[in-house]
Parts: sequence; C-alpha cells; structure tokens
Amino acid sequence: MPPRPVAPTALIGRRLFIVDDGEVNRRILRTQAQRWDMIPSEADSGDAALAWLSSNPRVDVAILDMQMPAWTASNWPPAFAAYPGAPTCRSSS
Repeated sequence: MPPRPVAPTALIGRRLFIVDDGEVNRRILRTQAQRWDMIPSEADSGDAALAWLSSNPRVDVAILDMQMPAWTASNWPPAFAAYPGAPTCRSSS
C-alpha cells in the first residue's frame, strides 16, 4: 500500500462542498479530500446543492461542475451568490 499523502495543513478540517452530476468525479474528489483530512459533502445537481446549502450554510470551499443539465456556467454564479463567503473552483469534464 502506498503511503498516505500528507495533507497541506491549510486544508485539514476544511469543509469541501462538491457539486457534480458525475458519480465518478464526485468519488475522486471525495477520496482526495478525505486523504487531505478535509470534510467533504456532495450534491449531484444544482437543485440538490441549493437544498443542501439551505440547511448547511458553512462551506469553506466549493468545487462546482459547470456543465450539468440545467446548471451551466451562465446560471451557476447567480444561484450560488446567495451563499457568499466560500471560494469556488469551477470544473468541467
């Protein structure tokens, strides 16, 4: 078994919110976040993300899929802007 990667200390205990309709993408990001001792949460759609955020407003960083059905680069920012404070990384695959 390869050695476990050392977490950058700035990431330990941080809450990562992963929003992606691709299960494989979410699994890869979740696994890496756990290896870095982050606390990942996930949503598989924009609507699920907004529902999750309504009851879990604390997010340290979010990774957003910019090519999901009904939630594209053009409508993500206004929808997510209602939850300010968390830096976002936008991805596509």
